[in-house]
This record gives sequence, C-alpha cells and structure tokens, in this order.
Amino acid sequence: APAPRPSLEEKLGTSWTIWVGGLALALGGLFLVRYSIEYGLLGPKVRLGLAALLALALSGLGELLRRRDVRLKFAGAHAAEVPAILTAAGVITGFGAVYAAFALYHFLSPLAAFALLGAVSLAGLALSAVHGPGLAALGLVGSYATPVLAGGETKTVWGLLIYLLFVTAASCGAARLRGWLWLAIAANIGAIGWGVLVLSLGWKPVHAAPLALYIIGLGALALALLAARHNTEPADGDLISGHDLPGLVGMAAISLLGLALLRQDGYGAAALTAFFVLALMQIGSAWAWPGLRLLAPWGALLAALAMAGWHIPHLPLHYGPFDAAMGLTPIAPPELAFFLMISGALAALYGAAGLAGALRQGGRRLWPWVSVLTTLVLLAIAYWRATDFSHSVPFGLAATALAALFAGIGEYLHRARPKPVAAPWSEGVYLAAGFAGLSFALTMVLDKGWLTVAVALLCPALAWVEARRPVPVLRPLAAGLAAVVALRLLWHPLITDEPGQTPIFNWLLYAYGIPALAFALTGTLFGRRRRDMTVQVFEAAAIVFTAALAALQVRHLLNDGDIVTEYFDLTELSVHSLIWLGLSYGLRRLDLWRRSLVSHYAAIGFGLIGTASLAIGHLVVLNPLVSGDSVGAHPVFNVLLLAYLLPGAAAALIYATDPADPRPIHVRALGAAGLVLIFAWLSLQVRALFAGGGVLNTGIISDSEWYVYSAVWLLYGLSLLGTGIILGSAALRHGAFAVIVLTIAKVFLFDMSNLTGIFRALSFLGLGAVLIGIGYLYQKIIFPQARPDEPA
Repeated sequence: APAPRPSLEEKLGTSWTIWVGGLALALGGLFLVRYSIEYGLLGPKVRLGLAALLALALSGLGELLRRRDVRLKFAGAHAAEVPAILTAAGVITGFGAVYAAFALYHFLSPLAAFALLGAVSLAGLALSAVHGPGLAALGLVGSYATPVLAGGETKTVWGLLIYLLFVTAASCGAARLRGWLWLAIAANIGAIGWGVLVLSLGWKPVHAAPLALYIIGLGALALALLAARHNTEPADGDLISGHDLPGLVGMAAISLLGLALLRQDGYGAAALTAFFVLALMQIGSAWAWPGLRLLAPWGALLAALAMAGWHIPHLPLHYGPFDAAMGLTPIAPPELAFFLMISGALAALYGAAGLAGALRQGGRRLWPWVSVLTTLVLLAIAYWRATDFSHSVPFGLAATALAALFAGIGEYLHRARPKPVAAPWSEGVYLAAGFAGLSFALTMVLDKGWLTVAVALLCPALAWVEARRPVPVLRPLAAGLAAVVALRLLWHPLITDEPGQTPIFNWLLYAYGIPALAFALTGTLFGRRRRDMTVQVFEAAAIVFTAALAALQVRHLLNDGDIVTEYFDLTELSVHSLIWLGLSYGLRRLDLWRRSLVSHYAAIGFGLIGTASLAIGHLVVLNPLVSGDSVGAHPVFNVLLLAYLLPGAAAALIYATDPADPRPIHVRALGAAGLVLIFAWLSLQVRALFAGGGVLNTGIISDSEWYVYSAVWLLYGLSLLGTGIILGSAALRHGAFAVIVLTIAKVFLFDMSNLTGIFRALSFLGLGAVLIGIGYLYQKIIFPQARPDEPA
C-alpha cells in the first residue's frame, strides 16, 4: 500500500522547524555582529574573529552530526537534514565574515579577499558531496559571485579565468560524483556567462590567449562529463530520438563562445587554435557517442559562419541592406592566402571526418552529408569572398577536382567489400556531390546564359548515372537542378539581354531549346525504371521551356529582334494563339498515346489559354473594329486570315479529331471558339471587302453590305448544318442553329427597319426559303416520323 501522506503537524514538526532553525542561526549570527557594532562592545577584528569561529563551529558541528548519522527519520523529512543545514549556516557566516573584512573594514586586499571568498565557496562545493544539493547550490552561487564581490579586480585575466575554470571543474566533479545534472548545467551557464563578460567588458587583445585556453578547458571538462554518460545506440537513421540534449546544448554553447572569440580577436592565432580544437572535440564527440552526432553538422555550420564573416566588423549589429551594411567586398591579398588556407583546412577536416564516418561499419547517414555539404559550402563561401562571384578559372578547376574526388569516392563505396552499413546512401550522396561540384565549376567559369544551359545538361547525366547506379538521392538532386533552372527563368525570363538578330538561330534557341531537350531526355531516362513525381517534374519542365522558346522566338521574329518592346498587335497575338492551340493538340495526342498526368493537364491548360486568347484578344481587345488597326490591303490574304480563319479552323480541327466521348472541357471550348472565329472571319471579311483600304471601323455600311451579312451568315449556318447531318454531329447542328437564329434576329430586328427596296425583300425571301428547307430536312432526315396511314 502507498505510504500515507504526512499531516500538517508532521510537516511543521519534522521539516519546517529545521529549516527555520537554520535560518534563525544564520540571522542570529548576523544580528549579534550588528549589536556589537551598534554598542561598541567589540572591535572590528574581534567581531570578525568571532564570526569566523562561529562559521567553523557551525560547519564542524554539522560534520560531527553527519558522521554520527543524526538526521530525522520521518517520511517526507529527507530535505530537512540537520547536518546539512548547520553546515550551510556555517558557510554563509564564513562568507559574510570575509566579505565584511574586505568591503566594510578594508582589512583585506582585493586579491586576498578573492582567494578567501573562493576558498569558502569551494569548501561549500566540496562539503556538498556529503551534505546534499542545497549546499552545492550555495557554493556554486558563491563561487561565481566571488569575482564581483571581491571588487571585480584581479591582477590579470589569467587569474580570473584560471579560478573560474577551477570552480567549474569542482562543480562538474561534484555533479558527476552525486549524479546532479542540474549542477553541471548551472556550472556551465556560469562559466560561459563569465566568458561572455570577458569578451564584452574591457576587451583587450592580450585577453585572447587566456580566454582561448579557458574555452578549450571548458570543452575538455564537457568531454570528461560526456565520457561518463552512457548513451544507448539509437536505431539507424533515427534523427529524432536518442539525443543527449544536455550534452548537445552544452557543447554547442561552448562552441558559440569560441566563434565569438574568433570574431572579437579578428581571427588571431589563439582564437583560431581554440576554434579548431573545439571543432575536433565536436567531431570526436559525434564520432564516439551517437547521442551527440548532431555536433558534427553544428560544428560545420559554425565553420561556414566563421568563414562567411571573415573580417566583417560587428557582423550581428548590422540590419541594413546586406552588401552595403556588411561591407562584403572581395578579400584582397595578402589576407586572401591566409583566408583560403583556413577555409581549406576546415573543409579538409570536416570532409575527412565525414568520409571516415561513411566508411565506418557502424557509420550513419549523417556523416556523408557533413562531408560533402561542408566542403561544397566552404568552397562557395571562399569563391564569394575572394571573387565576389566573378569568373574565376582557378576556382573552377578546384571545383572540378572536388567533383572528381567525390565521384571517385562514390564509385569506391559502390565497389567496397564488405560494404559499410550506410554505403548505399553514402554512395548516392557522394555521386550527387560530384555533380554538384561540377555545377559549381560551370558557375565559376561560364556566364549566366551558358550556366543555365550547363546546369540543365547535368540532369540527363544524372539520369544516365541513376540507370547504372540506382541510388535514391540522384532523382531529387536532378529535380533540384531543374528547379534552379526554372527559378532562373522566373527571375530573368530572357536569360540574356542580347539574344542576337538572326531569326530562329539565335541565343534563345540554345537558352531554351537545349534545356527543353535535356529535361525531356531526363524524364524519359528516369521513366524507364519507374514513373514517379521526378519524371512528372521533368516532363512539366520540358513543356514549359518548349512553350517559352516558341513564344520568345515569335516575339523576336515579329519585332526585329527586340523582345522587350511594348508593341503588341493582332498579328503577333494570332501566332501565339496558334502556338497554344498546337501545344494543346500535341499534348492531348501524347496523353492519348501514353497516359500522363502532366500531358493531360498541360493540354487542358494550353487549350484554355488558347480559348481565352481567342475570346478576349481576337474578338474584343485587338478586334480591328475596336482597335482601328489596318488588316492589310489585300482583299483575302490579310491579317484576318491569320487572326480568325486559321485559328478557327485549327480549333475546329482539334474538336473534330478528338476521339473521346464525351470530349474534355477544353476540347469542347475550343470547338465552340472555332465556330465563333470562323463566323467572325466571314463577317470581318465582308466588312474588309466593302470598306477597302484595310481599316474596318471607318466608312458607312450600305444596304448591300447589310444584305451580304445576312446571306453569308445563312450560307455559313447551312454549311454547318449540312456537315453536321453528314457527320452525324449534334454539336455542329446546334452551332448551325445558333447562327441561323442570329440571322433571323438580324433580319427581323434590323433588316426590316433599316433596309429598303429590293434588299429588304431579298433578305426576307432568302430567309424564308432557307428556313422552310431546313424544316424539310429535319422532317425527312434527322427526325423522320411515320404517316398516320403507314404502319408503325
């Protein structure tokens, strides 16, 4: 049965009385000193001597009772041990006596006070090993407060930091001995806090060496504590659980202090030494204890930050525009050689550590990433800070050599026997890094246009390698490269400001045509093994680049090479519309031949774009009746042929040749748009014949022209009806009725009131004859019905 909860009386009698008694003893000692001062009973030296004797007496009594095991054996009274409280009262009294001798009576020099206060605090820490955590907390606070209480003075920073390191070591020892994790954490917080104060207040270059050794010492103490912890091995690939969070946070904080020293010291020798030693400590910790494996990428991140901020004064304090505020100009010799040497050393350190982790039998997937990403990022930072992203053949050669090295490592991992645990993953990471390094090399030696082409050509190369080395990481890497090219297109669609004057065979053909072919080939190669999202990404990219190539070539061809001009007319819109229709038709056929979501939705998209272009651009915005633009002097071969008849016929052909039943929505929309455009062509052609000169919105419309409209519309409706009857197409017959109804409305609403003479008569006679003929056709052919005298 569970133990009964102590009553209020038991708590008051067994626990609170002990705590209050200890507090009363400490206060009594202080009040006794105050009384003697107020009444002049004792001199300062006698008072301090009595206080010291009282401190020793209380501490000695506490130790005596502890050895005799005098404690209260009540449930719930474990925290109210008489020996620990008496000892704590003695430590407080001794601390107060030393401080009074220094601050009130000036009997002690700052150095002597520093030494005595530290001795009392360390005594409290030592006694806490047998008296419990309360005394440990008291000793820890007193130890870290001693430099402040002693007047903040020491002869040198060396003395202060050695003392702090000794206090931290004692605290960590007590924490290890008693298993008090909180004490180790608190000690590290205090130690790092003092390090920040030394960096921030009264910094001098001579402080770099002692602070560097102090930081290395803190790292060594942290390693000693970590070595005593026993971390269980988490499952392979587990990056969520199984982490030693206190160890990770402690080492990360110490390494941040090392980075701060590096920047404060201006990348001096002492600070760099501490930074490299901390890097080795983090790599070693990640290697030895799986629970600390994230220290490897953390150290790599700090290395990248250190190199990126090389000699940028007060980097964290700037919030303005990046380049202007940070002064990010290329590093000039002679500092450049030293900068490159340090960058190369860090890249080699993390690259080799990651490779060793990848080759290790118990290695994990994290190590190859540390190897390749750190190396590539440091190379990119060096290229940036040394050249400001300008062309550099030496950096290009370095990136090429790195790419070859990574590819060779990937091939070695593929052939290694026995294979490391993480070999399949590591192999893919190094092969992908090889291509990434090659991309870097191309970036460093090519201009922006050719760079886009070169990155696109890497994609089919990755697909070719994946066919022979089926490593999972290669597909997402290729998709990432395609995304980079696509983002480049969005950022600057023209890629180059000077595509050249030659029609078709200009820079646009290479900048867009080669990536389009590369993406199509990549999708095909990847699709041979399996069709997944990566294949769809490359199919979509090929379609986008093909459409962009066609659109920009039209713009280039029709504007004498000026693709950024604001001029845009019906002729250019007509060619663009024909392109959208052609793409929709081709992609629809591809989808019918080989089912593909990308082709399916791209066909719909281009079809709807083409429909919108015809409906809004051709019929409304750039309609010659609205814009007043000339359509050309020739009565037949003019802009109307290109803008209305050809797109209308193409849209109708797309509808007529689609085998689906029912047809997709974009095909039905194109079919309707095609009929409307042919109708518009007939009408506008009549206007062009009567107006002359090519401008359609001028001149008076005569009776004969109004009559011709009716006749042409009726003939168009009859042709649609006849074709619909022959082909058995209800859609064509419905379109014919729409035209005929429009003609009827025109005749009755307009011709009756506006036409005169023979044209009004002919209009009605023609309409009546046509309508009777249509009715006869429907009765005999489309909806024949049996006569009443005929058998059903």
